[in-house]
Amino acid sequence: MAGWYTSFTELSKEDRLTVAKEMRDEAWTANLEWLESAQLAQKFKAGDQWSDDEKFKLEQQGREALVWNYIHPTVELAVGIESQNPVRIYPYPVEKSDDFLCEVLEDIVKYIDTSQLDAADEHKTLFENELITGVGDVVVDVGPDPANPEELQFYEFSLEGYEVLVDPMCRKSNLSDARYIIYEKWITAEDFHIRYPKHIKDMEEIFTDGLEGLGKHSDHSLGYLDQDVVQADSFEFYDSQNKRVLVSHLEYRIAYLRYYFISDKKEITELTKKEYNLLKKEKISGQLTQVYDTKIHWLHYTHDRILWEGDSPVYKKNFSLCVQEHISIDQPGSTRPMGL
Repeated sequence: MAGWYTSFTELSKEDRLTVAKEMRDEAWTANLEWLESAQLAQKFKAGDQWSDDEKFKLEQQGREALVWNYIHPTVELAVGIESQNPVRIYPYPVEKSDDFLCEVLEDIVKYIDTSQLDAADEHKTLFENELITGVGDVVVDVGPDPANPEELQFYEFSLEGYEVLVDPMCRKSNLSDARYIIYEKWITAEDFHIRYPKHIKDMEEIFTDGLEGLGKHSDHSLGYLDQDVVQADSFEFYDSQNKRVLVSHLEYRIAYLRYYFISDKKEITELTKKEYNLLKKEKISGQLTQVYDTKIHWLHYTHDRILWEGDSPVYKKNFSLCVQEHISIDQPGSTRPMGL
């Protein structure tokens, strides 16, 4: 008899893809009102402040849909002030032995600020998104380094609030009680070769043979939330004109067992499952124990296939998504707050 909990990773590949799309639909439906409000807020900032109905009525009357956009300069002023006066936290040693640790932390901060992560620019965009929609999202992504196959490249980039889907059961703003998060990104043909080399041949066949009947699905696309797309029933995962593929990035929590050996001196050593099973057969002085814990698993998928999956290479316990809430006006029926 199957237990009440089945780990996502224990499902077949086809079932994992199906469940991943169901998660996306679930989060989309629960957050649709907020997603539309956030998109509308971005339009107002850009100067698009008349509805289609209002524009039509003004046109019928022979009047121009004039806009005095005070929102854009106000937001830009706030972002400029914030950029010129950034808050910087410096590690300070409490004891002499803390000197080395503080130096390491300071070097890490400098690396993040000055390396390819472009953290300063991304944080500027994050703050702007906070002002407009109430939420600023930044994610840390990982990709292979073609110049050094043994190492990974880390990237930090900001997302519009409406480009992120959050577990509708989540109630904490830091996402500590969320089961999963989802965001999407368009991958160019060049980057696709680097990130998903095992699927290059399949993609070439898809783009060569044509996309009709393949590139559509019953979900909705993030980041293109104009009225036409919101009401659409399908969206293309493949952009044949610009040679791009839409990849959904899913992060979810799974329960797993951790194995420990506790010596008579109460010294604790973590073991692999194989080491645990080997020691279990031996007569040893001490205690063997196993404890359940949770970790974050990543899954990248497109319309009809899983492209990559594995344990989070960024954080074992937390999502790669960092959320900042600047303005918090509760939005009924949504897991996210609304901004200005």
